[in-house]
Amino acid sequence: MAQLEDPETLQSPYFKIQSTLEPESLTETSIKLLNAIKSEPKLTESYCLEVRFEENKAFFVACLNPVLWFDVYLRGKPLEEATKLARMFVTNTRLVVPVEKIALFEVEHNKTVNDLAFTQCKFGRNCWDRKQGNCSKYFGFPFCSPYPFCLPYPFCLPYPSLRYYVPESVNTIDCNINTENSLSRDHLDAMCKGTTKTRDGRDTVCSYYVIGNLIVWERTKYYILFRREPIRGLLMIPRPNDDTKNNFNHFDNTSIIKNKQFWQDLLEERGRLGFNMVSLNYGTWETGQAKAKDKYAQNCHAHVHLNFDDTEWEKVKTMAPENIKPLLDSRDSLEPSNLLKNCHELESYRLQIVEAQLMVNSSVILSNKIDAFSKKMDTVVTSFSETNNKMDTVVASFSETNNKMDTVVASFSETNKKIDAFSKKMDIVATNFSETSKKIDTVVTSLSETNIKLSELIEILLSKERQNDEKRN
Repeated sequence: MAQLEDPETLQSPYFKIQSTLEPESLTETSIKLLNAIKSEPKLTESYCLEVRFEENKAFFVACLNPVLWFDVYLRGKPLEEATKLARMFVTNTRLVVPVEKIALFEVEHNKTVNDLAFTQCKFGRNCWDRKQGNCSKYFGFPFCSPYPFCLPYPFCLPYPSLRYYVPESVNTIDCNINTENSLSRDHLDAMCKGTTKTRDGRDTVCSYYVIGNLIVWERTKYYILFRREPIRGLLMIPRPNDDTKNNFNHFDNTSIIKNKQFWQDLLEERGRLGFNMVSLNYGTWETGQAKAKDKYAQNCHAHVHLNFDDTEWEKVKTMAPENIKPLLDSRDSLEPSNLLKNCHELESYRLQIVEAQLMVNSSVILSNKIDAFSKKMDTVVTSFSETNNKMDTVVASFSETNNKMDTVVASFSETNKKIDAFSKKMDIVATNFSETSKKIDTVVTSLSETNIKLSELIEILLSKERQNDEKRN
């Protein structure tokens, strides 16, 4: 047996655990799962158990009422965290549920028993009018009769042939799924006489009536029925009997999954029919219709939903009796998604409240932050005012400095003018220097020529002097 995962671990309204396909293991797993749910009594108000079969394993998922999950597991958490987890569950669930999961309709089981599709004939299998195909069609006493003749006057009209005809819309319930196509009353006469406990501790008779018109197969210990809604799937119901020692073979959904023989029978039935998942409802999800009779009803006769995929459902149709096949052909819709219902209930009864409260809290926090920010801004404004005053002083100082700079600039302007005048004079001087330089160059050139001539003259004189010296000698 694998480890049990609880809603705290999964952060969603589920208990999950897996098991092998041995009846002993399936029984132990069921008991462990039920005990985990009962550890939080509030959770037992309503929940659903789903068992999915894959290869050699069974995957158990206890789907809790999301409102109760919120109350038990999330209410104690901080409001923001609880709201976040609940909204995350709703969002993720809606993203994974495909559109085709939305079925056409289903029977509202919170309606009164007068709105049922079938009513039980008082005389059951002994009804004579049933054999004639006239049950409930003629206004005889008491609307149908166990006798093949009319009772003596005054219990019946003296002339049987003059019995009044009553339109079916008055005295019958129109039924489109009746296998006999002529009867609106059911004559199986199979009712559970077992004893069960009510919520206020009374012993009461189960009185669950098996609608014969819905039966597909009769097993030794079970009836296999099709659904009244146009929904793909079958019901497996313990067959009531007269065994007083075993409480007339009465089981509720809690006791039946604790029974090892049930799991053995279920696995054998799976081998014949090929369903891939079973589901059972508990609490108010189980007793919705029973409460129309007794508001203290705690449970009702066990009924196990057998769920099929497309392929296996088509195989079931081929195995069904000929008079049942047309009825199964009209039942191809998937059951309305309970996950989407859970999301709607969680939003309607909890999220709309807590999210509104969270918005109020957020508004208060935001308002406080705005007030604190406003106070800081007042301080900043004061600081800016002081800074502005200082800036005015600085601006005044800059103005004075600017005036001084203007004076300096004016002084520089006059100096610049003087420099310009001096520059012009210097230009004249430069021009004079240029002319003087040319004259000097001319003088230098003249001196150079004179120097050459002097050198030649000296050389001549020296030469004559040497000649004179030679003559003397």
